[in-house]
Amino acid sequence: MQKYYSEKQIYFATFLGGPIPPGILIYKNFKQIGDDKRASLALIITFIFTSILFYGLMQIPEEISDKIPNLVFSSLYTGIVYLVYHHYLADSINDLLIETENKASNWAVTGFTIFGVLINILIIISFAFSTPLFPGDKMIYGEIEHEIYFDEGTISESNLQEVGRILTDFEYFYNDMQQAVRIESTENDYTLILPIGKENWHNADLLFELDNLKQVQNNDTGELFHLQLIHWDLSGKTHKKNL
Repeated sequence: MQKYYSEKQIYFATFLGGPIPPGILIYKNFKQIGDDKRASLALIITFIFTSILFYGLMQIPEEISDKIPNLVFSSLYTGIVYLVYHHYLADSINDLLIETENKASNWAVTGFTIFGVLINILIIISFAFSTPLFPGDKMIYGEIEHEIYFDEGTISESNLQEVGRILTDFEYFYNDMQQAVRIESTENDYTLILPIGKENWHNADLLFELDNLKQVQNNDTGELFHLQLIHWDLSGKTHKKNL
């Protein structure tokens, strides 16, 4: 017996899993009613739309993206799902769903939702690895080519080298994993931005080491340095903590 995904199930998958899961369920519905052309088209458009959406979100400046509620983006693809379902599927499927046995199980919806979330994460990771972590010019430091980002003309090369040495001494730069940092400057001081997982921001031992690192940088470079911790969650939102 053919099984179909109801409108409510598709919205559930959209709410929990983002744009990929509803695309998969719509694809499955098209396949079940024998419309292979629209099934393939739905899947292709879903992946293209998701890729464009995530790439666009990563290009929006932080000061703007932080002010946009996540509801705006979820409403965008939920609206698209609504239009597609009611324009192409509602007439074909709603009558069939009157019979309870024709409705797909919620367990199947949950499985496709989890699968879609994993695809969302893979798309985000692929963009993250193909896009520079920070804007600006870049200096390579050390054997495995750690990256120090900065704005040209704001800091001397000798101070950049000194920052790289200090980070190596404090084992933030180490040979097992490539790291990237950014130095931002004002007229009187510098801010060293360090990507560190948010779950470690209240670790007393780490904060003690970071305070020592700041003091050493101030002494060895002769400049005033502040530290800022930065963390990106899976949705692409940026979290910061000034030390």
